Amino acid sequence: MFSWQERSLTVAEFCEAHSVSESLVYLMLADGRLKAVKLGRKTVIPPEAHRSFRESLPMFASGRAKASLPAQPAPKRRGRPRKPRPPAPPAEPTANARPPKPARQPSARRQVEG
Repeated sequence: MFSWQERSLTVAEFCEAHSVSESLVYLMLADGRLKAVKLGRKTVIPPEAHRSFRESLPMFASGRAKASLPAQPAPKRRGRPRKPRPPAPPAEPTANARPPKPARQPSARRQVEG
């Protein structure tokens, strides 16, 4: 039987082997930091990509563990840019924001006597 380092892994297997989330793996695939192949509906990560991923980690590159991973730039936002929100109106100084409703007037309908 082959170890996980010698065979291609699905995204779920890669996440379990490297203790990372699926969303991080898909972000790395989108950024080009990780290579993968589609086999039907499955996304498979080849062994060469495993090695390059492990070598990119600071704890494996230097031979000893470091405190944290290097900072990555935030991914670019896709789609149309958002419109800036207008500033909020100033708060009313009174406790009641609406004036009270006027008293109801009696109906002007004529009542039919019967």
